[in-house]
Amino acid sequence: MTRGLYIHIPFCARKCFYCDFVITVKHAAGDRARFLSVLEKDLAQAARRYRHLSFATLYFGGGTPSLLTPDELRRIMAAIRHQFIIVPDAEITLELNPDDASEEKLRAFRKYGINRISIGVQSFNDRLLQQMGRLHDAEGARRALRLIRETGFTNVSADLILRLPEQTAGDVRDSVGELIKAGVSQVVLYDLDVHEKTVYGLRQRQGRLPLPEEPLHREMFSAALTALENAGFAQYEVSSFARPGFESKHNLIYWRNQDYLGLGPGAFSYLDGTRSQFAGNTTRYLEKCAADDWQPDTAEIISPHNRQVETLLTGLRLAEGIDLAQLPDLRNRLAEALPPFMEKELVQLKENRLSMTREGRFIAETILSALVTPCLDSGPVSVSPRGLTS
Repeated sequence: MTRGLYIHIPFCARKCFYCDFVITVKHAAGDRARFLSVLEKDLAQAARRYRHLSFATLYFGGGTPSLLTPDELRRIMAAIRHQFIIVPDAEITLELNPDDASEEKLRAFRKYGINRISIGVQSFNDRLLQQMGRLHDAEGARRALRLIRETGFTNVSADLILRLPEQTAGDVRDSVGELIKAGVSQVVLYDLDVHEKTVYGLRQRQGRLPLPEEPLHREMFSAALTALENAGFAQYEVSSFARPGFESKHNLIYWRNQDYLGLGPGAFSYLDGTRSQFAGNTTRYLEKCAADDWQPDTAEIISPHNRQVETLLTGLRLAEGIDLAQLPDLRNRLAEALPPFMEKELVQLKENRLSMTREGRFIAETILSALVTPCLDSGPVSVSPRGLTS
């Protein structure tokens, strides 16, 4: 069975203006030492509970894992390998902010097993970066990308954000072009989500957040899509574009609705048909681990029917689509919901495999909502595991 391990490192130097993740800006050496001690306890109890699982992928998300020192990463990697089996050819990803990149740190990360970097560029427009509260500028991102290559990393994913205040399609096109020129192997395009308890949320309530309208948003995405396809990238998931063979193996576990274990504050796990979250914030995580309180704060047993609904919801985001043989409970309901989208050539059915067309992916959320809603027996289904980045 393909299975992934996600480790949440909550430390950040600053909270970006759009960020709604579980983070802390308290990252002094003592704060990190305390966190590493309780993470080691968390790893040990998870190994006891799940009996030393093996993992095909390992993902360090955050927060900002690149704030860790080489010795701190070495300590975490040793604890993981002591408690679990990481298969020999595992994809091991670490998220990196451009301002953390140094030759010494990157070489040490490679030495301790990291073989994939996910860098949060977000934009190459200095004005937009400043408005987001990012610490790096465009030249810092270019420098970081050069260092990543020079230190031997060949599997590099980069994030960009679309629909930023005052952003233009030209901004997006230029940023995508910079990433192509830098030789990255994957690009992930995130649409800006404005959350209430963020600086952007406050600005929106005050009427000071001029977001692009939908026609401009579509133009942005179309410009990025065209540039990436012309450069040899394939859109293997609605927001994710990769050169052949460089698709994120870890995120494919989420999209294919397979099992994963998440450790650290805010992380979700999905194992043995149960989705759970141990602790929703850093303070509670530290307190629970220190007190040996290992009961998750939330846990939900996913019924066979709802698992099929979730498989539809996640699998249809992939270019490969979903085999309807995996959805026996949903076939009749889908047969009634699909015709309007098939007539408009927004979805297609080939050899019992359902997928969205290129045009359909422009309105993916609309299609997913229309197909999933009639399949629900009770309550909404939410699939948003923390760690689903790039």
